[in-house]
Amino acid sequence: MPLDPARPNFLVEHGDTSVPGPFSVSRDDAVFVDVIHTDSSLIMDKVLGSVPYPNLGIFQSLGHADFYPNGGHTQPGCMDIISHFNYLPACSHLRVLEYYITSISEDCEYKSDRCTYEAEILLGWCTKCDNGCNKMGYYATKPDTNVLYYLTTNSQSPYCKQEKTSSSWWRNKRNVN
Repeated sequence: MPLDPARPNFLVEHGDTSVPGPFSVSRDDAVFVDVIHTDSSLIMDKVLGSVPYPNLGIFQSLGHADFYPNGGHTQPGCMDIISHFNYLPACSHLRVLEYYITSISEDCEYKSDRCTYEAEILLGWCTKCDNGCNKMGYYATKPDTNVLYYLTTNSQSPYCKQEKTSSSWWRNKRNVN
């Protein structure tokens, strides 16, 4: 599972856009590749390619299930909206570790809404999930087709906004065929 795949050295210039390079993760790397994007920018992926800038991650879909908490860019609690002086350059990039750990060990579910297009993620216009939702992190399951997912988190621990049900906590890890 790629946790906020890094931009430097993993995106390459291809014409006027950037594409994942030969060392980037892809759907072909495993039976099920689920990706969590926490520090990326679609606009910057297309404009800057591998040029260093504050966002360290890649926005482009790379897996069978790509999760974009809070739109996949600056995470809540990592930047003061009023002043950019509180910005911690790697905060959003590293927040993915806390999300993944809490998806395993705490009474937390990261239920995610299904998206069709990258623009829906940026606008928060994804299809609301009421039941049978895929969950970001340890309990993610492989969808029938490649899917993008959106969810929101809290700005500090506990990050999840949903509590786990007892049945999902005790079920087996990843059921992939």
